[in-house]
Amino acid sequence: MTENFASLFLALSILAVGFISIGPNILAIIGTSMERGRKQGASLALGVGTGSGI
Repeated sequence: MTENFASLFLALSILAVGFISIGPNILAIIGTSMERGRKQGASLALGVGTGSGI
């Protein structure tokens, strides 16, 4: 049972690192926030996060 939790924790850790790494999505969010404001940037971030989670 402990091995299962260790494997699950490892998989979730790898997913989290990949999820927060800087890439084109993050650059798009930063650019949108700078050009159009915080609300538009937050909307884009929510959409990117939702799409990445699915």
